[in-house]
Amino acid sequence: MKTLSVLTLSLFLGLAPLQAQDQWINLDQKTEAELTQVRESIRTDSNLVMALYQITYDATQMLEKAEIPYSFAFGTLLGQVRNQGIIPHDDDVDLMIDTADGDKLMSLKSKFWDLGYDLFRESQIVGFKLYSRTKIKLTTGEEILPFIDLFEFGYDRDCDAYVVLPPQGRKLFHKAIIPTTEFKSTHLVPFGQITARSMVNPAVFLTPFYGTSWQNLIVVSHKHNTKLDHNYLWTTTDLDRQPAQPTGPLKERVSQFYETGIAPAPLAANNHSFWNDFYSKQNLTVSPSTFAQFLADKGIIQSGKTIVDIATGNGRDTLFFLTLGMNAVGIDASTEAIKINRTKVTTPDSFQVVDINDQQSLAPYLTYDFFYARFFIHSISEVEQHKFINFLATMKQGGKLLLEFRTDKDPMFQQSSKVGKNEGVTNHYRRYINFAEFCQSLESLGFKIDFQLEADNLSVRDYEDPILGRVHDNPWLGRIVATKL
Repeated sequence: MKTLSVLTLSLFLGLAPLQAQDQWINLDQKTEAELTQVRESIRTDSNLVMALYQITYDATQMLEKAEIPYSFAFGTLLGQVRNQGIIPHDDDVDLMIDTADGDKLMSLKSKFWDLGYDLFRESQIVGFKLYSRTKIKLTTGEEILPFIDLFEFGYDRDCDAYVVLPPQGRKLFHKAIIPTTEFKSTHLVPFGQITARSMVNPAVFLTPFYGTSWQNLIVVSHKHNTKLDHNYLWTTTDLDRQPAQPTGPLKERVSQFYETGIAPAPLAANNHSFWNDFYSKQNLTVSPSTFAQFLADKGIIQSGKTIVDIATGNGRDTLFFLTLGMNAVGIDASTEAIKINRTKVTTPDSFQVVDINDQQSLAPYLTYDFFYARFFIHSISEVEQHKFINFLATMKQGGKLLLEFRTDKDPMFQQSSKVGKNEGVTNHYRRYINFAEFCQSLESLGFKIDFQLEADNLSVRDYEDPILGRVHDNPWLGRIVATKL
């Protein structure tokens, strides 16, 4: 490929108009260090990768439920075949559907809206677009609306094949010509953490569109969210065949929505990457929280009892419970937090990586004397709270819940970027809870509230926030001690 001219290369690949004024850099002619530098400079932001996987997961689940046939298309199809996921420098996802299913797709608009998306027709190039209704924050601090394209293909009698239907799209993507039998022939394939539908014979799409070297040539000529200084090409290596990785587990937003009828939190609520990064860089205090100290001073927790610390974070309260002689386990979805916490104890099993949505992994703790969760309930969505609290309703009789969380009186909400009625984002997502309603929900599930307090001045701290600057945080908190009847 080093001998190909720019003109020959463009004709060979059938490229759309280039961002960087047709200035190509062949990285096969550069040093390994230069190739590495370019790879990193064009790599898609990890928070956007996470959002794209989540939107794709949600969209394909909705299409499956509605029995609307679909397949990956264009660069996403290439990524599925070559990388089994999103190409590391790709910053959107492309699906394709038959125009005959267009009205059926648009009938899902209200459900997509409830899931936090805006589905709309785009009649000139793509056909349909699915945008998040709320922005996500990139690792750079920039805020964007992530989206995926759903290309509208239709049958063309002249070529006896399926082609892109919108007029400008037909011109731009004129080499996307798919025989009818191939267009309709799909199967489930791996794509990152999920499985979704793709063409059984993807080469009939990829070879005419990208050329015969699509497996072995990396070509970067366009990005949606950043402007390229140059267009790049180089020979594919094993590293280039690896997919962009999501920064954490995907949420079961669609299934939980259908199960509970509660709209899920926006994409910005997936805090997994934030907390991994936070705990890997922070040297946080290990003195007990004011809530943990309060429980000990009041004799609510005692030596010899079992306690699980939900979302243990830096482990400060789990460590405190251990010093009290309790049989304590701290669990957290953050692998970084648990890895660091295990270095602080002689019994590494005292800290475990557990996601609260994984009820099978949570089940062994139902026999514990105490479920402790400080600053956790406000970090999860309403639908996750509903699922979690209903799960806790199956804990042993006499077991106690020990909870502390931010309420809707907390001034932090007014300093946040609003992403919902009672949801906001600073450098991460929080949900501000109505205390009275929460107490009522516990009582309806068979808990007796032994102690309840909603107040400020319970946990005051001053710190530097990269978004808000110097922060004096005196949150309004709800404290609850409840016994399972």
